[in-house]
Amino acid sequence: METGHPLLAEFQAACQSYFACFALANMGMKTFSEQLSKVPGPKDATVFLSAEDPTKRKATATMTIGELLNFAAPDGHFTDTLAKSMLVRIFTAWEEYYRPMFAEAIGVDDPDRVKCDLLGDLRLIRNCIVHAKSVITNEHIRIKVLAWHLSPGQLLVTDAMFTQFIEQTHRLHIYVR
Repeated sequence: METGHPLLAEFQAACQSYFACFALANMGMKTFSEQLSKVPGPKDATVFLSAEDPTKRKATATMTIGELLNFAAPDGHFTDTLAKSMLVRIFTAWEEYYRPMFAEAIGVDDPDRVKCDLLGDLRLIRNCIVHAKSVITNEHIRIKVLAWHLSPGQLLVTDAMFTQFIEQTHRLHIYVR
């Protein structure tokens, strides 16, 4: 499919919106961590988290200051969780909406014939995240174009990795097999 096709542009814009969400969340975590690290007192003190004032409502979650600082650290647990959630969402949008739309636009009866190597690689990553608790076994061997350097073991998706994936979506090649 040619560069600039409206459907391709729509998918790329959706990917960019997920990146904006991810980037803004990471910026907010950085600001939150900076403020929290200045709070006097022990790092094992409990923080009560709620969408509303936790003094007026039961807290939705509790964590220690130390846990929050650790999880919200750059490329920590929260970044990894957000990136993986976005990757799964992007693949789901491709598989359930965009791929069938591309098939229709191209005039192909079977959406499975519509291919994109980057999104095929994302399928492997998504399966690792969803079905293998983010443990890489041999998925890295089958990756064609995703520019991540992976090896067997626990998959940690960093800010740089998610950014690199989104940048690769700017140069998608969609074809029919």
